[in-house]
Order: sequence, then structure tokens, then C-alpha cells
Amino acid sequence: MPDIKYATPLIASPLATGALPPAATHVSHTQVLQQAQWRQLLIQTHLEPGTVAPTWMKPVPEVQLILRRVGVSKMTLTGGGRVRCFQPQPGDLFLTAPAQSAYEMQRESLCGQPVQNTHLYLHPQLLARTAADMLGVDAARVALREGSCLRDPLLQELTLALGQELTSPTAANSLFTETAAQLVAVQLLRQHCTVAYRLPEPTGKLAAPQLRQLTAYIQDRLAEPLTLQELAAVACLSPYHFCRVFKRTTGLSPNQYVITQRIQRAQQLMHLGQPTAQVALAVGYEDPRHFARLFRRHVGCTPAAYRLQQA
Repeated sequence: MPDIKYATPLIASPLATGALPPAATHVSHTQVLQQAQWRQLLIQTHLEPGTVAPTWMKPVPEVQLILRRVGVSKMTLTGGGRVRCFQPQPGDLFLTAPAQSAYEMQRESLCGQPVQNTHLYLHPQLLARTAADMLGVDAARVALREGSCLRDPLLQELTLALGQELTSPTAANSLFTETAAQLVAVQLLRQHCTVAYRLPEPTGKLAAPQLRQLTAYIQDRLAEPLTLQELAAVACLSPYHFCRVFKRTTGLSPNQYVITQRIQRAQQLMHLGQPTAQVALAVGYEDPRHFARLFRRHVGCTPAAYRLQQA
């Protein structure tokens, strides 16, 4: 799947129509504090002025989901002969479908401070593939229902979790981000389409030979980045069905299982006296600090403290 190409909008719009006047220009007035990109997903944290004069915003080619993190403001969006006013607050979501037309945005701060948002850009092929895998529906028939100031606890939780990945955007996080992006796509199909789709729940578990093949594959590649699509292909399943069936079989998500195996391998290598930085690389973590945080979360102590306990 091709990478997402970063577009330059400040905020998503619920307006589906409108044209950019020939003389109009797009004015950039946002600061991208952090960003990370994976194959199907781009994540950014934006710091934006609380008050913005009327500005034309460019459309984006991706599914765009924006979570207001900090700041309260009054926002006016104009396009397609319509004017809409909103008062976004922390926790509110904006959802925009791909290829939306340009629109005019004006914002007035109600708190006297800048606003901070987390932006997710999902490749439209992810939504199309998920719809085909789960529903057998042609992507052309799937239409998102755009919205502003939405409240969706699951999408909010997923956006926050993905935003936290900006603190350590390493290749080892690919499995988590792909899984989370898949869950975002599923929730969009369930709750935010113009047609209400009933998604089937996968039944059954992985067959014993499938599970043995998967676990051996993972054990042989703990030092390498593992992706959801890669593991699903080993099991000959779609990513959506693989996630569900794998958890029914093991009690863990693919990401949780891989992290557990990496931490267990790290403990074995520490018993052999390998340095922490070398151990981190051997189990797929380029950043020793990120590895140390994960190790402490799962073992209950730092790698250094673990060595002392085992001495």
C-alpha cells in the first residue's frame, strides 16, 4: 500500500462542497509539534492560534480525524453555500472524508490560549480494504458521514493512544499502529458511514498448525519490525479477521503477544550478561529508553534493577 502524502490543512471540515476561488491562497498558520508516519497512517500534533482570521483551507486526499486536545474556541466553516458554527472543546472529534473541496475557516478563541489538536490521516485504501474484507462491499459504495464536534469514546481512545506513539515513533511500534489503524477503520464503518453496516464477528480459533507456524515465525523475527499485514498473511487471513481470531486463540492481541515474547527474550539475554543496549536491539528496539519503559511496564522494574535481582 502506498504511503500517505502529507497535505497541509489546519482542520477538517464537515462541509462536503465548495470551491477555492482562483485568487484565494492557502495560509499556513499551524505549528506541527510532532509527527510520525507508518505505511497506512500519518499522526501529527498541531499547535494552532486560538484566533484565526478567515482563511481558505485546502482539501486532503486521506480520511482525516482530528481530536481537540487543548483549548476552547468558536469556529465558523463556510463552503458550498452553507455556514456552520461550532464550539469545539477538548475531546471533540472532526471527521472528514477524502477529496473534500476547499472551504473557509474562521476561529475565535474563548480561552485566550492556542489550541492543540491530534491529527490522524488514514489512507483511504485501508478503509476500502477493511470494507471488502469484512463486508464484501465495493469501496465505491462506502461513504463516510462527515461530522464536527463528534463524541465517540472509542475513536477518542484510539486517537489518544496513537498520539502517544509520537513520543517514540520506532519501527517496533508498527504492529501496534497498524492494529490501531485497523480498529479506527472498523469503527468508522460501524458508526460513521451513510449506511449502517452490521459487521460480522469472526468465530472459531486458529488451528494448531496455524498457531505453531505463527509463533515460530514471530520467534525467528523478534529483532525485526513485524507488521499486522505480514502476520495475517502467514495465517492466510485478512488483517481484521486475523486480529480477532488471534485474540480468541491466545487471549492477547498480536501486538501484546509480540511485546510479551520480546520481553521474555530480553530476560533470557540478560541472564547471559548481554548489555542492555545490545539486548534492546536483539528484540527489535532501537531506542534503549523506549525498551526500558516497556520492560518496566511488563516486568515491574527497570532492566538494571532486574539484573541486580538476578545476580
